[in-house]
Amino acid sequence: MYDITKSKEAQENLMKSDERYRLLAENIQDVIWVLDKDLHHTYISPSVLRFRGHTVEETLRMPLKEIFTRDSYNRFMVLVEKYLALQESGEPIDAIKLFTIELQQICK
Repeated sequence: MYDITKSKEAQENLMKSDERYRLLAENIQDVIWVLDKDLHHTYISPSVLRFRGHTVEETLRMPLKEIFTRDSYNRFMVLVEKYLALQESGEPIDAIKLFTIELQQICK
């Protein structure tokens, strides 16, 4: 017989953790972005409205080229290329340092 107690417990802990992170992300002053491997948005915090004048829904539909200035978009893409090269090399990645960059965004 299979005991699912630990599995259910792990699932409940994961849900609680997800709720805490979502609460934090939705109430933080900074904008939090999550992109998938194809650089499409999967999440943007509601604070994007205050900073850019676009709603979450509007921003989710925008390609990155419409969000960043040309220079910032190019700098972002260089960063993505470096990240992918590091990932392929198997070297340890210090994500905090790697993604600490200031980019200009286009506002309404």
